[in-house]
Amino acid sequence: MIWFILFMAAAIGLTLRVMIRVRTQTKEILVFLVIVLLGLADWITIFTDHKFKPTQLISMLLDLVGL
Repeated sequence: MIWFILFMAAAIGLTLRVMIRVRTQTKEILVFLVIVLLGLADWITIFTDHKFKPTQLISMLLDLVGL
């Protein structure tokens, strides 16, 4: 489990570095981070055998941001 979390942290960091270097809009970076962190939370709940459905949160975020 620790290797999964470390891999995800490294992948998120690398992706953020690329997005910032390419000068992606702040709004898109925030949407990306929220979706990735909700997905990470979903995977962790799968490993711990809990229920978590982020789809409603993602749809509310996309409506709020207006993408």
